[in-house]
Amino acid sequence: MARVYATAEDYANWLDVTTPPEGITRQLARASQLVDWLLVTAVYLTDSAGYPTDPDVRAAVRDATCATVEWWEDTGDDSGAAARFASAGIGSVNLTRATTAAAGTPAGAQVARLSPEAMQILTTAGLLGDGLVEQEVARWR
Repeated sequence: MARVYATAEDYANWLDVTTPPEGITRQLARASQLVDWLLVTAVYLTDSAGYPTDPDVRAAVRDATCATVEWWEDTGDDSGAAARFASAGIGSVNLTRATTAAAGTPAGAQVARLSPEAMQILTTAGLLGDGLVEQEVARWR
């Protein structure tokens, strides 16, 4: 079973609202998958279900998940598909590809899904890059 790093209540707290938006459980599950993808090379201690055991790491992963969903809500694009086109039409189908270097590629679409705030949260927590790896190796010696 896939891990989900934030609850609807966590997301409501993140937004500072009393009621989470409809469909948020699915969005949090999808955002958790993206966070897992970002953390594929991160080193941190986990419980038997794969969740971080350190409260600070767990909070960073939760917050990155919430920031990702908020980013999708702000941009209106949870799939990254919108980043592939600068404009689109309906009558006579009119599409103009985006002109940025990677926007027209599947990797570019994936990057468009990434919340800058989530990246900042994970980086500050030492989960992106090699800073945490060095700390953990020293601790295991």
